[in-house]
Amino acid sequence: MKRHLNKQFATAFFGSLGTIVAAMVIQAMIAGDFQKIVEFRGVGEEMVFTLFAIMIGIISLGLAVSAVTRKG
Repeated sequence: MKRHLNKQFATAFFGSLGTIVAAMVIQAMIAGDFQKIVEFRGVGEEMVFTLFAIMIGIISLGLAVSAVTRKG
């Protein structure tokens, strides 16, 4: 039982951590700070990277919410 609770906690923890990191990357992309670190070849590449970060954030948020609301 303790192992199951540790796994459930780790799933919620890493899901929320992934959501926070994705939100930080998205904010840096919008503010223009990330473009100083990574050289993008064009606007299309920048948009794809931003959409990828948004998708990772949504998946991580769903993982965290489902781990917290799961019964049993």
